[in-house]
Amino acid sequence: MPEYTLDVSGLRTRLHKYCLHVARDPWEAEDLLQETMIKVMRAVETEPERPLSSAYLYRIASNAWKDRWKRDKFNRSVSEDVLRDRSGEDGGLSTRELLETLADRLSSRAMVILLLMDVFDFTARETAEFLSMSEGTAQV
Repeated sequence: MPEYTLDVSGLRTRLHKYCLHVARDPWEAEDLLQETMIKVMRAVETEPERPLSSAYLYRIASNAWKDRWKRDKFNRSVSEDVLRDRSGEDGGLSTRELLETLADRLSSRAMVILLLMDVFDFTARETAEFLSMSEGTAQV
């Protein structure tokens, strides 16, 4: 079997920009890059003759990012107390302007359901009873 040499610095260079694009944060990108490099090394150990195309490398990085988000999903929740004391950024639009935009785009019935469930915290069952519809329709 011919000896295969791996250009680690070349791989790192190819993957760094992609990891930065996916993670959108330099610290997260570095962690993702390290995780991806480990997975690439393992893949090379199991299949040394497989070519390391950019698509293959990017898929490994993408899957590592998705795995990380699934794993950390529960650790990323924010308490309501933190949100209550913090004003949200809405891209230059006020909450009122956003609601007006929604009102223009949604039917009146859909807007009432949205307000009852998302703004006033009614359950789907309560909203359905109030509007004389099935619970499934209110959820949709």
